[in-house]
Amino acid sequence: MLLQIALGLATGFILAYILGELLYRLRRRRESPVVRRMRNMIEGRRVTELRAGYTPRLNIESLLLLIDNWVVPLRLIGEDQASLLKNLGLVKILEDVVVADKHAMRRLVDGLRDRHFEPPHQIIDLPEEILMELGKRGILSVTFFEVSSEVGPRFLFATTKTRTTVRLYSDTELQNRLFLLTDRLNEFQIDERKLIFRGIRGGERGLEGFVVAEVVIDVDTEAIIRLLSRITSLPRSAEEAIDIFRNIFR
Repeated sequence: MLLQIALGLATGFILAYILGELLYRLRRRRESPVVRRMRNMIEGRRVTELRAGYTPRLNIESLLLLIDNWVVPLRLIGEDQASLLKNLGLVKILEDVVVADKHAMRRLVDGLRDRHFEPPHQIIDLPEEILMELGKRGILSVTFFEVSSEVGPRFLFATTKTRTTVRLYSDTELQNRLFLLTDRLNEFQIDERKLIFRGIRGGERGLEGFVVAEVVIDVDTEAIIRLLSRITSLPRSAEEAIDIFRNIFR
């Protein structure tokens, strides 16, 4: 009796499995080509992500090779590099050949040519652990200004180069506006970038300088103000600035 029940249950499970497979395959056949392609891409991506230690990075030499040669054999740069460049919209893969997208490459090269990599202002070369502490708090850059009675605010240095730090360096009107707002406001927004700033007391006029933090939009403003309030003296060199950051992150 028990054997018959067990056989019946096993037969039922097998029939259910076969029926499920048949329905799955029928649905797959009725899929549109677009849906099937998207699903295959997702499944392929999952397989790639599951490969232990697989973290492909762009090899700059591969990119330079394609700038010099618009068509190269796939074996010269490898499938991983070709796939990365394809995902960036810079190439097409045609069987065993990689073909550069001339218009995309031209935009890339012209865009790089029109930009200056080196900043116009002095950079504080921060250790990686300090950069990580800033990043965890949503801080993109920190800029220091000195204030004197003769010339007003003067840019000293910044922790990195961003579009905002370059503007803080070159735009005297913006410098003066931040200086005048130091006693009344702690937050300012320019070009969809959020600035949080705080005065540093001392000097002839009671204000030795001020510090400006460029932050992500949804940052905890009060937490950044509390952090900046721990900067109680104006650094006179990049080395002094590094020591200040080390102290406030202890």
